[in-house]
Amino acid sequence: MPKFRGAILTSDIDRLVEKLAEEVGKRKEEVRREIDRIRKQWGVSELGALLAFADRMGVKLMRTGEEKPGKVTLDEAISQELQSFDTEFIVVRVSDPAETRSGGRMVTLVVGDETRSAALVAFDEVVEKLEELDEGDLVLARNLTVGSFRNSPQLVVTRETELEVVGHEENPDRIIERSISEVKHGEYVRVRGVVASEPVDTGERVYFWLSDETGSTRVNLWGEEAERAMDLDYGDGVIVEGWVSTRSDHPVINVLRTQGRVEPTEVSIKPAIRKRVEELDKGDVAEVSGVIVTVYARRRYYEACPTCGRAMKEGECPEHGAVEPERRPVLNVVVDDGSGTVRTVFFGEHAVEFVGYETTKEYLEADESDIEERLLGESVSVVLRVRGEGVVEDYDAVALRARILTEEDFKREIQILARELKGGGG
Repeated sequence: MPKFRGAILTSDIDRLVEKLAEEVGKRKEEVRREIDRIRKQWGVSELGALLAFADRMGVKLMRTGEEKPGKVTLDEAISQELQSFDTEFIVVRVSDPAETRSGGRMVTLVVGDETRSAALVAFDEVVEKLEELDEGDLVLARNLTVGSFRNSPQLVVTRETELEVVGHEENPDRIIERSISEVKHGEYVRVRGVVASEPVDTGERVYFWLSDETGSTRVNLWGEEAERAMDLDYGDGVIVEGWVSTRSDHPVINVLRTQGRVEPTEVSIKPAIRKRVEELDKGDVAEVSGVIVTVYARRRYYEACPTCGRAMKEGECPEHGAVEPERRPVLNVVVDDGSGTVRTVFFGEHAVEFVGYETTKEYLEADESDIEERLLGESVSVVLRVRGEGVVEDYDAVALRARILTEEDFKREIQILARELKGGGG
């Protein structure tokens, strides 16, 4: 079987632009301008815009010396960024065509095989090729192309693409069912887990943390699903469907306005595993009980974008640019359980509620000594997400849920610790 290159180099694109210019009788500069226009219009990569323009002009492009492969899996096609290939897939989710910014039409389907799932997209006059497909259809596809949108891979249908329904899958959901540790960037997945943090509304989106037996991930939601998610409670069992993106090497499941869902379900999974600090690892969502040994109350807010809540950098939001910032509460404490220390940061209302103030204004205007007096030396139970090693402390983490332990809680914690020590020594 011939070998195929993966990522296309700038020199490859230059040659393809030159070939396309020759085929359509235009100067290279004109072709470049059209590619730039499509990139801005659709938000796609340079290669994706080049392929879209070539398809519009009726020109088939292939890199010099490259042969079309035989039938491949979706994972092989996407990992090698193949530009013309045949494959079989199962249609998992269908959707209605939508209007593009330019007034054209596009449709996105969720498809998958035994190796991965992916978006199957079509634009304008080729949209009709996807409109007759139904969930569960087993499809033989010829002359598909791998493109990308916002750094996520897509399977692109062109004029030359042929789609033939050759069978039916009774349970298409199985193609997208994953544990959290199995999800891949660019996939559409269905994950069963438990809500590991109270949902937070940033004003632009809602998010919460989801855990299963293999790990944890953040879930972002927009639209009606975001509104429904605000009714979720810590410990609720849910099934989450959405698109996977990767942020700082950590997967995020995105439940979009048009694709994705959250369904309540029964699970026997704990929201967080009880661990000692010495047992923590980066990426863990765990419950730790200990004593607050340090309170950093001097810096109790950060300047945030009022739309998305992200921290401002040099007066600008990384996503929304120059905006008038607002002060969002923040609190850092160090928790020690006898086996190690973890610096734990609370954001927003979590910080205000944990210290025991009624309002954000009251928290921001409080004396540093009052905050320290309320917290220093208190026994706490914290569900946290470990970000990595601390600068001085053993670990650095974000608090997802926390409470100061009462005398009765503390007695139960001692009993639990005694059983754990007995079990470890037995």
